[in-house]
Amino acid sequence: MRKTVMKLKPDDLPTTGWSKVDVVGLWKSDLLPLIEASRALQWQLEDAVRP
Repeated sequence: MRKTVMKLKPDDLPTTGWSKVDVVGLWKSDLLPLIEASRALQWQLEDAVRP
């Protein structure tokens, strides 16, 4: 399975056999901290690269 997690919205998973509650729960619990962390890291990198 390829890593397309960041592009997925809960509505995009009709065929995986997951219920919407599972997807939304996963979305909220696992992805949000990851997204926030990657955003913060990206900002730090941009600040470091900026002259």
